[in-house]
Amino acid sequence: MKKKLILFLLFILTIPFNFGCEKSPKDIKLKDSVSIFRMNEDTWQKDSKKTILEIKDDEGIKLFNNLIDNATKVEGIVNMAPPSYIAEIISSKNYEGSIGAKTETIIFELDAFGGLYCKEDDTNTWYTFRANDVSNFAKYLDKINKKI
Repeated sequence: MKKKLILFLLFILTIPFNFGCEKSPKDIKLKDSVSIFRMNEDTWQKDSKKTILEIKDDEGIKLFNNLIDNATKVEGIVNMAPPSYIAEIISSKNYEGSIGAKTETIIFELDAFGGLYCKEDDTNTWYTFRANDVSNFAKYLDKINKKI
């Protein structure tokens, strides 16, 4: 009886190691590039097809991901002037884990105090950037001699 109980407990204890260590496809966020455009304040669309900045290097993508991933949802209604930028984020793997390019578009503003963004398809829900993440991204832009 003790032997069966011990085997049962060992089996139960090893289940998390067999199944729990694998990352869920929903956690995968592989960004290939970020293209940033100026926004037309009247239409809330890209001002032109010309990008003002295209980020493809690992450092820039990591810093841009930090902006998005560390943002905090704003409660209530946001009353502000239209943001200045639109970013198209292209991923080789989407959030469901299937292979194939996926483009997500966000509208954002950066300033000395931080900034904020919303998804293009949900302009009622806004998120604020952390000032530290904006500062790190600004240093990156200085390093590559780009202004946005």
